[in-house]
Amino acid sequence: MNKTGVILINLNTLAYTRKCIEDLLKQNVSFDLTLIDQASEEKGIRDLFEFVKNVWNNRGKLTIKYNSINEPLNEVWNKFANESLNDYLCFLNSDVRIPSNFIKDSESVFASEPNVGITVHSTNHPHWLANASHQLNYRIPPNQKIKQGWDFTIRKTDWEVIPDIFQIFYGDDFIFYKSLLKNRKIAYILNSPILHFQGMSQRPHESGFKVMSPPRKDNFPTDTKAWASTGWPHNHHSIPEFTRIKPTLQLVKKYEKGIL
Repeated sequence: MNKTGVILINLNTLAYTRKCIEDLLKQNVSFDLTLIDQASEEKGIRDLFEFVKNVWNNRGKLTIKYNSINEPLNEVWNKFANESLNDYLCFLNSDVRIPSNFIKDSESVFASEPNVGITVHSTNHPHWLANASHQLNYRIPPNQKIKQGWDFTIRKTDWEVIPDIFQIFYGDDFIFYKSLLKNRKIAYILNSPILHFQGMSQRPHESGFKVMSPPRKDNFPTDTKAWASTGWPHNHHSIPEFTRIKPTLQLVKKYEKGIL
């Protein structure tokens, strides 16, 4: 059994998902992978998932699911965590780019730091992207009010079921908040930085790169009201020293050339 199980969910983000899968196929350790499509309207996702099936070559357990509806994200996460037999659970947004040592570095931190329950990676940061390497480098910041929902790996023993009052949003808030309450530490991995398009859609234009906010069609207000009803704080964020929210064109081009 591989130590890490990864879940990657697609919802009309085929171009991003293809790039993320390309990166996953380059990982330097074996892992289990769950690919889920949430009833996308885009054409091509089945061809992509079939391609993965054909080239997987027994890297680990491969699970592919085509949901007939866009199931609540937190329900999908809970199901994955419940069914997984892996020691570590990796939750990735489809719009991230990762280096070849992404999974291995998380496993190394967990092996060295028994008090660490969650790992995240430096994101969109020019300094750490310029210093990417295979030499493990990480920090456990004094301020542990951290949240990084597009990329986190958690020990399965630290997973807590996300309450069903949160459908799409606040699942990551819940996981990181509960980790803090249990005094479980969060480690920032710096030598294997990632790129994240921050929930945006890439559109071609004169410069070849543009990000635009997609129209929001979801139950964000309902989930926000549900979080407020708990009385829990909403003050966990990424740390600017390690993570920037949006990528720049320069960083995107650098990542396309390969950082390691």
